[in-house]
Amino acid sequence: MEALVLENNLIKENSPKYNTLLKDDKTYPYIKVTVGEDYPRILFSRTMKKDKSRYFGPYTSAAAVKDTIELLNKLYQLRTCNRVLPRDIGIERPCLNYHIKQCLAPCQGYVSKEEYRQQVAGALEFLNGNYSPILKDLEEKMKKAAEAMEFEDAARYRDLLSSVRQVS
Repeated sequence: MEALVLENNLIKENSPKYNTLLKDDKTYPYIKVTVGEDYPRILFSRTMKKDKSRYFGPYTSAAAVKDTIELLNKLYQLRTCNRVLPRDIGIERPCLNYHIKQCLAPCQGYVSKEEYRQQVAGALEFLNGNYSPILKDLEEKMKKAAEAMEFEDAARYRDLLSSVRQVS
């Protein structure tokens, strides 16, 4: 991975005429966990900043990173909003993600800070390398969907598996 980052930096620095592969301005993506916040979020980032967040990466596929972030947010019901918590708790009504059971709604005070942190810890465990529980769960869901002749769902689980494996 270090070689890819070095190559990317050298290509951007020297701009060789015939090397078009890495000439775009994009850098490698990272997964950012805002552990410095009271109610952390998992975000996509192209830069590592010196803040209180934890970064995972760099990865080669931005699409796989985005799919993995979406999967982790859904599995662990983490917030995706930009509200400043705990200052904004109860000011607005909960978002759609709460109503479709994809967020625990810390913005409404429906979950304690400790319970929410346990969910974040589960996501961090995955990002630290404990992939097997999520991979097994996705494989089981894919097989069940295929057996029930729900091939669109099975294909979605297959694609998620592929994205998670690229990140892992």
